[in-house]
Amino acid sequence: MPESPDTVPGRRAPAPAVPPEGLVRIERRDGVTVISMAGEIDLDSAPGVERAVLGAVEASAGRRVVVELSRVRLFGACGVTVLVTAHERARCRGGDVVVVLDDAAPAARTLGCIPEIVLPVFRTVTAALDAAPAQVADRHGP
Repeated sequence: MPESPDTVPGRRAPAPAVPPEGLVRIERRDGVTVISMAGEIDLDSAPGVERAVLGAVEASAGRRVVVELSRVRLFGACGVTVLVTAHERARCRGGDVVVVLDDAAPAARTLGCIPEIVLPVFRTVTAALDAAPAQVADRHGP
């Protein structure tokens, strides 16, 4: 019988196809996709989070996608990669990805440590929804 990754010492089980329950919530507000995340975005959860976020970007077809990170307790480098990939895909399709978080959020500290990452950041979902495209272009970085 073949060994599974769970039974082979030193091997990790494959990442889940979907993020753990409650980690990602996707909804539409005023025609805009809003992705709210909570918990930990790390090596284990990133593949499922990436599938959910990139799926939402694809479904948004050139419109804004708001990613709300204020309730994320741990935001690792894998989470940054997910955001950058989503932002690049959205821009290629004529849309954009904006981030919502406050200065005290752990994700703000993570994004602040990586100055070359240029993502528009707002303090509230309402501000992100109300921002015109020109305002988004002027609001980069945490």
